[in-house]
Amino acid sequence: QWVYPVDAKVQQPITLNQPNDFRLVVRERLVNVYWNEKLVLAWMLPFPRQAGVIQLTTFDALARFDAFTLRG
Repeated sequence: QWVYPVDAKVQQPITLNQPNDFRLVVRERLVNVYWNEKLVLAWMLPFPRQAGVIQLTTFDALARFDAFTLRG
């Protein structure tokens, strides 16, 4: 189930062709989002997480991930 998180929207200035660090830390329903090591959002999921599912979406941008690490 995908829900657009209106209350979890954060605008960030982005410079083209410059690498940025994006980190998600999730425990239970709490999602902490870090942008270049700065906490920019702490948000509670409105429903329980689903095992084996991850979805990253951008709006007004095209993202390229050079590295991805998943720890359990």
